[in-house]
Amino acid sequence: MAIDTALATVLRQNTLSLSQFNLAYSFLVTNMVKLRTAGLIVISALFLSACAGTPVKPSFTNMASTFAQSLAAYQTDGVLTNIIRASEERPLSFLDIPSINGSGNVSQSHSAGLTLGALSVNNLYGSIASVSPNFSVSLGTSFNFTQSSLDNATFWSGILSKVQPKGLAYFRNPNIPRELLFALAIESIDITDAQGKTSRYVNSPLEPNYPQFEKVLYELLESGLDVVATAVPAPASGQQPQSNKQAPNQQQATVSYNLCLIGNMANTAKEMKYDSANYCGGKLPALFNPNDKNAAFTVNLRSPKQIFNYLGEVVQAQNLTDPKLVRLPPTTNTTIRKSGESNQYALIVVEKNASSTSNLYASTVGTYGDYYSVPKENNGYSPLVIDMLLLMITLNKISGSIPQQPAVLIR
Repeated sequence: MAIDTALATVLRQNTLSLSQFNLAYSFLVTNMVKLRTAGLIVISALFLSACAGTPVKPSFTNMASTFAQSLAAYQTDGVLTNIIRASEERPLSFLDIPSINGSGNVSQSHSAGLTLGALSVNNLYGSIASVSPNFSVSLGTSFNFTQSSLDNATFWSGILSKVQPKGLAYFRNPNIPRELLFALAIESIDITDAQGKTSRYVNSPLEPNYPQFEKVLYELLESGLDVVATAVPAPASGQQPQSNKQAPNQQQATVSYNLCLIGNMANTAKEMKYDSANYCGGKLPALFNPNDKNAAFTVNLRSPKQIFNYLGEVVQAQNLTDPKLVRLPPTTNTTIRKSGESNQYALIVVEKNASSTSNLYASTVGTYGDYYSVPKENNGYSPLVIDMLLLMITLNKISGSIPQQPAVLIR
């Protein structure tokens, strides 16, 4: 080794006896082994302390994000599952996950191994045979969640109740076309002509007179059918005797929601074909004569349960020998969306046993083993329909509808 030769040369240049030289040389070699070994040990220790001094900070962002995505997919697939159950004429079942508890831990370990070679003629100060510092990190996560059944009287009383105009007002925004909202919510329309004869048009693609229903619905939409909020003045209340100069009792005005025609969408008396009671108060066209005998209509709304049944019929129609896809052509104020797609205005698109099971918006397996899926692309109003149903379900999750004790506890 070069360092051995240099050391020997330096020592021999001094006037030392051979025994003194051997003693000094042996001392330096022995201590060099110690110093060299200690230096490597210090380096390894510094490496390990650097690793230990910078602990891995646990981050559960990815875990929480995964939980959120899994819960959203669970809710979406749950809605599709009930639509398919309705199409199979089976009972609906609603479940909920009221809580998710997650936990995680991070542990790190570090060690070093040092092996010295034996002294020899060619290895005067002992070579380092091996140095093996080791640093490892392990991350562990676990979670448990409760799955509760909503099949109780409190929840189902809301699901079975007819949707009120006030409930429809929650969904009246530019992103939800009127034709979509009313196609879901309207069960049938009764038209009474001037002679008093009433005809009922049922909103079901499986009914033979469904094209007549579509015609009547779009006539009402073009005439201005909408959900309108009207302020109802508070009734006059007698003043109570004042004591200590208190103000008399005052009642606030209330808001009433109605399905009616916004009459200013028609310009001539000829176009006013419905009774004055069907027009929103204060918005009758100037040429309208309320004394004329015109037809009157009555809109019969569905319950959330009936909306699921209706969508089940829509899925049935898509899987007939002669498939029938329910489409909702845009009205005057409809925002054009998904241009160029063949199913641009389809109410909902559900494929049965599709060849591809990737790139899906929602999927589920039917009672009889068939695979149903909503494609991610070219799916019409499917995402809006599922979102609206989720909101309707949420609006019925009132106090007492979710049991305190879970039906299923999964760990």
